[in-house]
Amino acid sequence: TSLQLGSGNIQENSEKVTGQDGEVLTRDQDYTLDYQYGTLQLTSKKAQAKTKITVQYQSEALFVPKSKTFLGLHGEMKLPFGINSFVGGSILYQDASSSSTIPKIGQEP
Repeated sequence: TSLQLGSGNIQENSEKVTGQDGEVLTRDQDYTLDYQYGTLQLTSKKAQAKTKITVQYQSEALFVPKSKTFLGLHGEMKLPFGINSFVGGSILYQDASSSSTIPKIGQEP
């Protein structure tokens, strides 16, 4: 029996598979799980005899930035026109990179 969990990119060893009676099923003994595609395969007769299977798991986002950088600089200078007169400026920089390369439209391999 094969079940599609509806989500891929499942974090390895994050799943908990239980039957309707609360019995926890054992990975590689009662079931196998394709972490990339989110397919659960019930392999034992004990698991296949369950009328209800509950699967709890954590999945990773498809596109997670590899690194993020956010920098800022702010400066102020008093002006000679009064007590509360000044001029200020700020510079902000943001960068994020991904571990996967996404081809541009029309440049797919």
